[in-house]
Amino acid sequence: MKKLTSLILLFLISSCGYDSYEECFYKEIKDGSPKTDKAAIINERAADSFCRSKFPKPERVFAEGVDFEVNFIRDGDIISWEVINYSDLTIREVKTFPYNCNEKPPTDINWNERRNEFAGGYIQSGRRGKVLNVNDPEQKFETSGRCLKFYVSN
Repeated sequence: MKKLTSLILLFLISSCGYDSYEECFYKEIKDGSPKTDKAAIINERAADSFCRSKFPKPERVFAEGVDFEVNFIRDGDIISWEVINYSDLTIREVKTFPYNCNEKPPTDINWNERRNEFAGGYIQSGRRGKVLNVNDPEQKFETSGRCLKFYVSN
């Protein structure tokens, strides 16, 4: 009888959590009820971090033109690359590889060795975010013949 009671108690305790990442995220956001926009962003990131630790998602590499789009933006001396997320997942990793625009982009890039240009940030579904800013006071980038290949994943 003691074993049966312990087993039932163990079952009840283990079944009190969330069933999915989405449920966890929704309830954590709802429970936070922030009063300001800044507090809402902090609450959202905390909820995302907590729920991701409970429900890790498998990595998925996004397809450019389908899951995301990259826009090149020049604002004076600063060049930015903005990523627009069309997928239903959150973008957490954006890596770049420079190559000569007059040649085909390489296909054998070891993306594990490339730096995440977006470390610590994320772009939710349907949103956009600036990923990379480069200072180019002489405005040589456009005429340099250099292009960037992007690797985007969740």
